[in-house]
Amino acid sequence: MRKIVVFFFIGVVKFTLFSQEQRWKESVVDSITYQLYSTGKFKSLIQEGTLAVQHNVDFYYLRLRLGEAYYYERQPLLALVHFKKALEFQPSDVYTKKWLVEVYSFLGWAEEAKTLLATLDVTTQQLNAYKIGKEKLINLEAGIQLPSFSSSQETTQEYVEKNKMDAIYYQQIGCKFPISNRVNIYTGFAAIQNQRTQNFSYKEHLYTNGYSYQPNVLENATLNTTLNRYENSSLKSTNVNQSFNSNLQQYHAYVGASILLPNDWRMQVGLNYFTIIQRLTTASYQGIVFMDSTATDPYLYRYQTKYSFNAAESTNSNGISTISLSKVIGKWVPQLNVTVGTIASTTISQFGGILSYAPFGNQSLNFALGFSQLHDTENRNVILGKVTGKITDRWWYESTVHIGDLTNYSEGNGYVVYNVSDKITSKIGANLTYFFSSRLALSMRYDWMQRQYPVLTSNNGSFTVNDEKYTNHSFLTSLLWKF
Repeated sequence: MRKIVVFFFIGVVKFTLFSQEQRWKESVVDSITYQLYSTGKFKSLIQEGTLAVQHNVDFYYLRLRLGEAYYYERQPLLALVHFKKALEFQPSDVYTKKWLVEVYSFLGWAEEAKTLLATLDVTTQQLNAYKIGKEKLINLEAGIQLPSFSSSQETTQEYVEKNKMDAIYYQQIGCKFPISNRVNIYTGFAAIQNQRTQNFSYKEHLYTNGYSYQPNVLENATLNTTLNRYENSSLKSTNVNQSFNSNLQQYHAYVGASILLPNDWRMQVGLNYFTIIQRLTTASYQGIVFMDSTATDPYLYRYQTKYSFNAAESTNSNGISTISLSKVIGKWVPQLNVTVGTIASTTISQFGGILSYAPFGNQSLNFALGFSQLHDTENRNVILGKVTGKITDRWWYESTVHIGDLTNYSEGNGYVVYNVSDKITSKIGANLTYFFSSRLALSMRYDWMQRQYPVLTSNNGSFTVNDEKYTNHSFLTSLLWKF
């Protein structure tokens, strides 16, 4: 009987040991913790997982589940411990890194969150940037545009009026700051000086009614010796050129917001209000009729053509508002935008979209293609192409192409408005950015533009407006400081 009891006791011990050994197998712990995780029983999951670790059971999914359980139980520091341990099992796992960004942000450790987020692909960055809020930053910009005109052909027109660009100077200061985890605000102020010259070329004529006693006034005249006067005169012409400064100044105030909506939709809104102060000179035609004081016949007269010039300054207020909606879908980012406003007392509207694609899923290379349709006094289409990417860790580039009439066209969430009277028919640009550090960057941009300005001509009282083409070279420098 005693032998039976001993054998029974040994059997119970062996069974217990065998059960304990089976109980703490990785597959058993994995199954139990998965069931607790999927049913949301986080406290039980923490108890089970803690015992498993104490029994030397340790693997990736266990640590990941423990991290999430502690996070949902509002214990972020313990969650951080387990997420870091999970990352040791799979160092390249994006899912765990996103959880670490979440915990860092919850703890207010913005620098750690930003550093880790910067190692992830562009799609993940765009979807998770709101969790830490975008950095506060200040942006300073300054630039100049210089025109290049081809040599003008001589004209036989009686009157020619041109308003040509001499140079454009541009200065801007802007700042961006978050007001919540999902809303970032950008405000900017810009001043633009457009220095121009108005040129008036015309012929000043002096006519008579056929005879005069002043031969120095007449051309193609013959002397009538009987009457002692000159007859059969045509006219005497003088070419006159007058130039006046025609400066245009613009002052812009801009405010924009980037708002993250549910399901990772992003909405951007912008308002650009600007005042234009322009000084223009206008020409008025006038003819002067006066009697020839040397004539004995009271019906003899001379007629002289002249122009008078008057300068006046005008001020008008303008504004546009824009809204866009975008969403990251894998490596693609579709965006739709609508702009409405008033420029130079003309109602304008713009509808379009941009489709971006990151073939490698990160910022090292990105393509974008856009199309916009504008409506004001006429309908126009604009096509945009853009390529951005990385050269080295410190050097980044961007190249853009615009095709179409850019009159009153806006981009950058309404931040840039092409409202200068000289029409832009195509634009090609390149930008280089150098990062001194993660907080300080310098950008240098060059844009080549095909432009044209109106030329008013008149012959025999009939006025015609033609366009003269020229090229424009734009140089822009920008300093970006994050803090």
